[in-house]
Amino acid sequence: MTILSVNAKVTRETRATYRGRAVVVELTGHEITLRLKGRRHRVGVPILAVLDLGYKMLAREAAAEKKEAKRAGRKRTNAN
Repeated sequence: MTILSVNAKVTRETRATYRGRAVVVELTGHEITLRLKGRRHRVGVPILAVLDLGYKMLAREAAAEKKEAKRAGRKRTNAN
């Protein structure tokens, strides 16, 4: 795996689209920058904020699965 230095930048066009335009991602040492292809406006997000969001999404998903399993168990108990 290559470690990005603070001065290095990797730019990739994604398959994701927003309002008909491809989303372009730029990775730097501490930040992910998003923009629409052909546009100059950029949105920078710290990489740790993206990681935090991902973990929160996993936690919500696990809680929903747990709640659904509990609900299914209750239905079986009431059916007997």
